Amino acid sequence: MLAFYLAAPEVENDRRAFNVFHGMRRAKKEGLWVATAPNRIS
Repeated sequence: MLAFYLAAPEVENDRRAFNVFHGMRRAKKEGLWVATAPNRIS
């Protein structure tokens, strides 16, 4: 039971990382800016 409680957050983090990676990839294909915001020069 302890192994499950320790493994569950790791699985959640892996799933979230997978979704973020593919979401950024999809946004990049759509031409969106996926890096940090550009610096504003005043």
